[in-house]
Amino acid sequence: MDSTTDKTLRRKRIAIAVASLGLSVALLQRTANAQVPSPQPQSDLVNRDALTKAPVSGAADSAVPAATASSTAASPRESAADKTDSGSSATNGIPMTVNVVSRSSLDQQQPNDSYEALRGAAGISSSAGASVADNVSIRGIALEGRTSFRLNGALPINNFLAMPLEDKQGEEALKGAAALLFGIASPSGIVNLVTKRAGDKPNASIGIAGNTNGEIVGSVDVGRRFGTDNQFGIRVNAAGGHLSNQLEDAEGSRRFVSVAADWRASDRLSFKLDFEDYERSFTENSTIGLLSPVNGKIPLPAVPDPNKLLSGSWATYKAHAQNILLRGDYKITDNWTVLAEAGRAETERDFRDASTLTNYNLTTGEGTLVTKLARGQDYVNKYGRVETNGKFDTGSLLEHHLTVGVMYNSRDQNNPSVQSIKTPQNLFDPITLPAPVLTAPIVDLPQESKDTGVYVYDAVSVGKRFTVIGGMRRTDYSLTAAQANGPNTRFQTTNYSPAIGITFLLRPDTSLYASYMTGLEETGLAPVTAVNAYQALPPSVAKQKEVGIRSSALYGFSTTLAYFDINRGTAQLNNQNVFLIDGRSTYRGVEASIGGEINRAWSFNLAGQYLHARTSGASDPTLNGTQPENTPDFTLSMTVVYRPSVIPGSSLSAGMFRTGAQAVNNANQAFIPAYTVYTLGAGYTTRIAGHRTTLALNVNNLTNDRHFSAAGNGLLIVGPARSIRFSARADF
Repeated sequence: MDSTTDKTLRRKRIAIAVASLGLSVALLQRTANAQVPSPQPQSDLVNRDALTKAPVSGAADSAVPAATASSTAASPRESAADKTDSGSSATNGIPMTVNVVSRSSLDQQQPNDSYEALRGAAGISSSAGASVADNVSIRGIALEGRTSFRLNGALPINNFLAMPLEDKQGEEALKGAAALLFGIASPSGIVNLVTKRAGDKPNASIGIAGNTNGEIVGSVDVGRRFGTDNQFGIRVNAAGGHLSNQLEDAEGSRRFVSVAADWRASDRLSFKLDFEDYERSFTENSTIGLLSPVNGKIPLPAVPDPNKLLSGSWATYKAHAQNILLRGDYKITDNWTVLAEAGRAETERDFRDASTLTNYNLTTGEGTLVTKLARGQDYVNKYGRVETNGKFDTGSLLEHHLTVGVMYNSRDQNNPSVQSIKTPQNLFDPITLPAPVLTAPIVDLPQESKDTGVYVYDAVSVGKRFTVIGGMRRTDYSLTAAQANGPNTRFQTTNYSPAIGITFLLRPDTSLYASYMTGLEETGLAPVTAVNAYQALPPSVAKQKEVGIRSSALYGFSTTLAYFDINRGTAQLNNQNVFLIDGRSTYRGVEASIGGEINRAWSFNLAGQYLHARTSGASDPTLNGTQPENTPDFTLSMTVVYRPSVIPGSSLSAGMFRTGAQAVNNANQAFIPAYTVYTLGAGYTTRIAGHRTTLALNVNNLTNDRHFSAAGNGLLIVGPARSIRFSARADF
């Protein structure tokens, strides 16, 4: 891209930001005397329990402990025809476990990314990767950056840049094979981000957030409805400021603006528009490479100081993302609706110097820093869906909720070449390094994958207690990838993905469920350390079985217990350091959670998962029967919130998050130890000058424990040091 084009794009981005901020200020002036905003509706997933009648933990913000994710189930009884103005339609009644983090919890815990927001849920762990994106694993499986993160249950957004949460009403982890709903998707689940929308009452707020390392970010949130019958709605969020964390000499900046608009054109026709534009520039620390094995075992170094910058202040990760989603809903009859939506998500990684420390001495720390210079990476997702939903009866006992739809997805990337620079560095006592200089020409090797899906499924209710859901999706998939040497790689396949689920209402507050689903998943991009770095692999068929129980019979606490069995293709580095699909892995586990309010002062959430994961069918026999890399054998979390009556509006919270040992590679030649992170938080809501004001203070990694938080793709990831964050928000 030439400098003129780059400057033009920058001017457009600035114009968008200025215009949106101007709109925010204008609306803020018009709503300065408005009352405290009414609570926004959560995702419809929170309340979709019409069949089980079981109360849902987390349906009310006041019941959700900070830093926790409540657990609920999607109900098969509600079709799209029953939905009103909720943000998400992500499950459409398929029985699966859904962990929900409310807006209240996001405000209280101030998470840096999706992992910190969701880590209170069972089976959530950190995936291998740097701190520049939202790295989440569900049930031991790392989510894929192109297909596993969705906006409003629809548009797949690129997870190559830490995603903003200021404009989100909630965040959801949908566990289970979701290919019937989304086409190409991870068998472990997806993360769904639900945007805020304008409510019936105007809202306006300004906020500030930061940390004790010098980070400071301001934000504004304004929403209102207008028109003769309030048929138009708009919600504008904007944020920006200086970034910093515990790393020495690490700093950057971020900018973000979003608009969520809707139009109730008539009693039958409505439209929604979501637009996000954000960019981030920050210093990226080095990862630590694995040493060569000695007698079949890889020696691990002592955990280095997480405050030390191994790369350099020049190691800037600079990226820009833009997401847009348009949806229309039409109510054909009282029982039948049709929706159509289309969207586009683009992420440009303008500048990245990704470095890894290799060949270091375990005693002295002296080694070699390998920096890979990447420039001008561009990732574009395009999405479209048309779907009809309806309900009808056959006979006096059977009630059907039928869904028929077609969906299109495409994923493009230019996949530019990278240049490697080697420099001496010390793991334990890093020295200041000069910035590497790009001298090699950049060669683009574009890749494109497409999938078109036609699907149908029916939820049949038998009486008031029993529901069976059956469905099928046909997916036509193609992949074209340019190669540096030789002809382009082409892959094309057609897959039929069946799904079936059963839900039984044992009593008004308890339900049993079982499900079986299959589908395709893209197996990810080759890591930067691989010979075929950034290459996309063909998709693999994945299967999941799950049975479980959900209940609120135990003193009203929301309780879940589930067993799952996931079978998927194994993507891994072979002996030649080539990333490819080789063998299959099975993940069998039990997860459980319990939480809710003990009384008006105390609430809690306890969640855990035991996981037995093994690989088979690999070409290398030493990889069979081993534990997949970066897969903890257990996770455990507990959070407690106390609201003292002597100080109305105040709250104190404490959290414990433990992750089990994880293999550093699929050969199990070493394991990073289990680790525990503790958190403390305090919140206070009061009125200052007549305006509702909310203050929050949080300490992450309270004991400043040094640990490796993840391992995989030949890398070790150092967990973050202790951080202290604060925020303040005033509502007008």
